Amino acid sequence: FANLECQQGDSYGFCVTSLECSNFGGTSLGSCARGFGTCCFKSLTTCDTTSNMNVTYIRNPDWSSATTSSGTCNYYIERAANVCQLRLDFEKFEMYIPSADGDTDDGKCDNDKLTITPKSADTFDYFCGKMPPKFHYYVDVRDISTDTHTNFQFTMGSAVTQSRYWSIRVTQVSCDMR
Repeated sequence: FANLECQQGDSYGFCVTSLECSNFGGTSLGSCARGFGTCCFKSLTTCDTTSNMNVTYIRNPDWSSATTSSGTCNYYIERAANVCQLRLDFEKFEMYIPSADGDTDDGKCDNDKLTITPKSADTFDYFCGKMPPKFHYYVDVRDISTDTHTNFQFTMGSAVTQSRYWSIRVTQVSCDMR
């Protein structure tokens, strides 16, 4: 059967065998492919963890509660060889807002930010603030060096006490699907 994206309720996964799902460190959401496969769900909620699944959720530590601590949290997506883009579906994203104090740094993410590396030159450097529901964004990775890992670095500054949430569905988009 084809290893396609699948959905169970509000969650998305990838249709694979039960053994493959276990090897990926995923959780079964239910059956797919007429019962021959399992809809495999993977969520990263621990800093410095990696996923090589075609669909992965990146969520803040303590999800579904807020994260209030300061510091840095990295998540890594190991891309397949034929991947040209990563589609990011921001299901929930609330970090401290960009600066707006009237100086030359207005609009910059001074306190909190999400930085994605490596990336193509024509993509944003960082994200902060609050994203609208169902906001999505594509990261072009086809011209990236031979490094097959994409780093999602969340920086939470200590200048403010802020409740921070993130739940981002990362889907690897193959070059022939664009």
